[in-house]
Amino acid sequence: KFYDDSDVWPDTWAWDFDDPTSATNNSVDQHPVHTYSRSGTYNVKMTIKEGCQNDTSIVRAINVYENTVLGNLDLGEDFSVCEGTSFELYNIKNETFGSEYSWSSGDTTRVIKKDSLGVYSVIMSDRNCTLFDSFKVGNCPTIFTPNAFTPNGDKLNDVFRIKGFGLVEFELLIFNRWGQLIYKSNDIEEGWDGRVNSRDAQIDVYVFKVIYKGIGTSVENKVGHISLLR
Repeated sequence: KFYDDSDVWPDTWAWDFDDPTSATNNSVDQHPVHTYSRSGTYNVKMTIKEGCQNDTSIVRAINVYENTVLGNLDLGEDFSVCEGTSFELYNIKNETFGSEYSWSSGDTTRVIKKDSLGVYSVIMSDRNCTLFDSFKVGNCPTIFTPNAFTPNGDKLNDVFRIKGFGLVEFELLIFNRWGQLIYKSNDIEEGWDGRVNSRDAQIDVYVFKVIYKGIGTSVENKVGHISLLR
């Protein structure tokens, strides 16, 4: 990024980034951005014009360093583990000679071993350039299902609701004894109130199916029975 810090307000700007092999070697923006594809020393020239005055130019040399870490950092995808389970975190890309690591946990090695859930990040650097990556270690997907509920309006156990944590995908299906789907929801905060087509469902045993998925895990299914009592 380049900035014009002139005390006056020019009418026009003309930048030359001393990078003739680039398709964007010139710019007329006040604060342009230019990407150098090669390391080296470049003499950047800015020319401004204000009113009827002569053009004014200034040249500054900048050093572009070789980026030895570029493209060499990847922590992988977010994943789930159960609380208290130890796991290793590391850069799964190429290890660049002389590179350094600075983890959000305070560690400085390429591979670290942890057992706490949360978001981890790391800065990988050589002498002049840095890369950043982060990912989340979440709860292993766990659900809890009751075996009965009493939708009688007393505000006690009136709704059949699934409880769980560590879920990124969720679907609840409920079927009657003839296999007909009578309830469906993708919101774990919702639940079945024991009604079908705005009418109270009969006292019976129903079949439920829960389809769920955690961070970085495969899809799991749980099938069971729920008794509707009044």
